[in-house]
This record gives sequence, C-alpha cells and structure tokens, in this order.
Amino acid sequence: MSDLPHEILETIVDQLHNSSLHPFSLVATAFAGPAQARIFRSLHIHVDGRARMDYRPMSPWQAQRLFSSSPHLALYVQHLSIEIPPPMRAVDPRIITIPARPTQCYPPLQAVLPSFTRVRRFVLRGPMGRRWAILPPDLKKALRTILLLPSLQAFVLSGLTVSPALITYAAARVPMLSLFGVNIEPATASSSSPAADVSTAPLQVLALQNVSTSMAAFLSTPGALRTVRDMSITLTDWPVVCTVLRGVARTLTHLRFSFSGDQPERRSDSSALPRLYALRLLEVESGASDTPYRLRDLVPSALPHLDKIVMLVSVTPELRREANWLSRASGGETAWSHDGRIIDLTGYAGEIHCRLVIHDYSSVSDPPEAWRELRDKVYEEFVRCMGEQMPAVHETGRLSFSQEVRYWLRK
Repeated sequence: MSDLPHEILETIVDQLHNSSLHPFSLVATAFAGPAQARIFRSLHIHVDGRARMDYRPMSPWQAQRLFSSSPHLALYVQHLSIEIPPPMRAVDPRIITIPARPTQCYPPLQAVLPSFTRVRRFVLRGPMGRRWAILPPDLKKALRTILLLPSLQAFVLSGLTVSPALITYAAARVPMLSLFGVNIEPATASSSSPAADVSTAPLQVLALQNVSTSMAAFLSTPGALRTVRDMSITLTDWPVVCTVLRGVARTLTHLRFSFSGDQPERRSDSSALPRLYALRLLEVESGASDTPYRLRDLVPSALPHLDKIVMLVSVTPELRREANWLSRASGGETAWSHDGRIIDLTGYAGEIHCRLVIHDYSSVSDPPEAWRELRDKVYEEFVRCMGEQMPAVHETGRLSFSQEVRYWLRK
C-alpha cells in the first residue's frame, strides 16, 4: 500500500472521517504526509469560544509549541482563522466575569504567524467594535505578513473596527475580500496600516454582510475599491445597498443579492439605485415566501444591459407538513404565487434561470421514498408556478429551471 500514487492517497484521505486520520497516518510512513495535510489544512487559533466547523481548533500557546517543534506542519495550513479575544470573557452573568487574557495570548500568536507561508484563505475575527488601532504593533505586523503571502486568495474580516487604509491594503493584495459587520474608523483617526494604490489592485470579488453605516459611506466613495467586478451582499436595509452600489457602479458585472430574515423593507426602490451599466448577471437568493418580486422594478430601468437573472429560492419542506406546504390556507394559493402577482419584465430580453435549493433535514427514521416524492412535488409546483408568474419569458423559451438538494444531519 505504501506504493500507492500520491493522488490516490489524497483521494482516500479526503473520504476519511476526522477521527480516522490519525490511525490512518500510522499505517505506513507514506500515509503520514497526506493525513497530516488533511489534519492541518484548516486551522482556527483562538483563546476561547466555539470551534469553527471544519477547522482544527488550537490556542495560541498550543500553536506556538507545535509549529516551533514541527515547522513542516505549518506548510500544510491553507485555511487560517484567527480570533481576537474580547477584553473580558463572560462565564456566567449571575456569578462573575474573568479576564480572557488577550494581552497574554498576543506574544505566542505573533510569534507563530510567520510560520504559515502557504495560506490561501485568511479569516480574521474580533468582537464587534474591537478597534484594530489598539492592537499591539507587533501583532498587526505579524497579521499583515499573512496578507503579503503570494498564495493568499481570500481575506475575511469580521467584527473589527478598522481604518480605511487597512481595507485598501487588503484590496491591493487579494482577489477576494469579505467584510462582515466591519466598522470604519472616523477619517480623523490615525492609521497604522500603510496606504495602498488600488488602481491596479487584484481585488475582483467583494462579499458584504451586516453592512454598517460607516462601511457603506466608505464603499460609496468613488474609487475606494475601483476594481470590483463581482459583489454579493446580504440585504438588511435597501438605502444602505444603494449607497454601497454607487462606489462600484461603473465596474460591477456580477451582483448577488441575498434576502435573509424578516426585513422591514421588502420592496426595492429603483429610483434610489444607481444605474449599473456594466452589470450582466444578477443573482437573487431568497426563501419561498420572499420570492424576489420586489426586484421587478429594477429591470430594465436600473440594469439596462443585463443578460441573465438567476433566482435561487431556498426551502425546507417538512415531510409531516406536506398538505400545508403545497398550498396556502387562504385562497388555496400555492407557496410560490406571492398573491398572484406577475413579474413585469417588459423590455427585458435576457434569460432567467430559477434554481430551487431544497434543504433536506430528514432523519434515519423518515422513509427515503416519501422524501423523494415530496421533493419531486415541491419542484414540480415550483416550475409550474414560476412559469405562470413570468409568462412572457416562459413562452419565448428564455426561462429555465434546476434544483439542488443540500443534505443536513438532523439530530
């Protein structure tokens, strides 16, 4: 078995459960490398809190001891997640809060970071409102070494309050940038990050979630991130979305909206939206009751050169609620009809693709035949109702459908 090609060993390792990786590495010397590469592929360094899914958790002290004694293991880390601890760690609000030792964790963290030289995805999280400016200079310098890696393809920044210079610094070095709940320091605040020229930045893909007012104001500045071509944004407030889009209106070719939760403002207002003349592909992701009829006013007024719309609708059907799922109680309307409204796409000559994403939370006790039958019924109803809502597009053959099933383990 030790003579197996490396590609076959990697394929075998990818199929193993995490608990089987260590025993597998002991079978033969040739198995150790592929197993270790899988074990340390994704690493989450944190002081306390929840471990990240699919990431190997480790404290800064453990990481320093391990990678200083076995530096070759650091070369396997491709996905690195760093979590900046809060000043205090809550144990029980009725009893006491004890220090999370943030200052004690900084020296081992900044010592081990230069060991990771092949990181492809870098995640930096901090408690909401934690200021980048007050972090130790040596720690910030070590974190920036990751941003300078030639292998880095994606940077995720979450929760921190940072200077505009840090955002442009990252945009000048990575093609994919994600900003989740990030605040921007006031313009008068001093910046410890060197400014960067983004005129030739590699940044192409920008993902936004929980966009703050300060972040929206920064992104709306003309030329702030002038090379963005692909952007995804989780909608919480339509005026904020319009503000953000003003900064990328000239370059954006692919826009992805995700409607999640119960937003107070469902209707989009095309009058506040800048004209996106370069946009060619629009994706809209929502739930069954949030079918994107609120976007009907945007096409073609705000998106004059749009070629294709992709509607992704996520549903979670319940096997025991089939009767309630396929029809509404009031008026017998289907779950997709949205009060019988028809999407007005007058003047739009592009394609529309409707993709149904079914989340399967079935348990081992549920009969698989019944689940397949329910999924088929839901998809059939989806195709029929969406076709009825867009008759002009459907009759000209520009409407297509597909489905995807995502399986989740129900406990």
